[in-house]
Amino acid sequence: MVVGVIGIRGTRRWIREAVTRARDDSRRLAAARDQGALDERRRLSRELHDSVSQALYGISLGARTARELLDREIDRAGERGERGGDRRDDTTGVDGLVELAEPIDYIRQLADTAIAETRVLLGRLRPETLEAEGLVAALDRHVAALRDRYGIAAEATLGPEPETTPEAKHALYRIAQESLHNVAKHAGARHVRLHLLSGPGTVTLTVADDGVGFDSRGSFPGRLGLLSMRERAREVGGTLSVDSRPGRGSRVRVTVPTAL
Repeated sequence: MVVGVIGIRGTRRWIREAVTRARDDSRRLAAARDQGALDERRRLSRELHDSVSQALYGISLGARTARELLDREIDRAGERGERGGDRRDDTTGVDGLVELAEPIDYIRQLADTAIAETRVLLGRLRPETLEAEGLVAALDRHVAALRDRYGIAAEATLGPEPETTPEAKHALYRIAQESLHNVAKHAGARHVRLHLLSGPGTVTLTVADDGVGFDSRGSFPGRLGLLSMRERAREVGGTLSVDSRPGRGSRVRVTVPTAL
């Protein structure tokens, strides 16, 4: 009888230890996976910055310089009273020079748009502000970028830098990033509010919008992103909830523990 009880207790203890080891292994595996993904994003961001971004800046600068030189030539041609000849390929008179301005402006506009898009991509790949200045500064800049890019009235109430782990801050930033991306792409919202609150033992991030909403029980745009957000929250010991109904906007709330 005593031997049986001891055996049962030993088995239970072994099971508890096995479960603990499995959880620890799972956390280490998730951390290694996240670190690998972060390293790859850093590599891609460096290549994007050093090659594509620099080329786009060069194109934009070249177009601006060409337009400035063209404007000077137009002024000089105007002073000389040149209106251009009868030939269709005449570009020496004012009329011909003015016609060159449109394609130059178009090239410059395309380059500037591509530069703005590249900045957004770089922010997604490597939120340098998060590493250098903290979560609050990174979120504030991302909300500002949302306003500038999409014209959405975005407000952020952030407070002081939360006392939580770097992993939790990274998860909160990525969840906010994905939530705001969904608002911009799918919600048709005019207003979005982001709120970061530090409480006893927890940090809570809320993203709420006044868009079209959705049925969270069914299939909807951004569903895969929502699953990814839940997984990110779970990996740092947090929880994520979504409150939305068609025509009533949506609210995403994630809560993570503070640093021990």
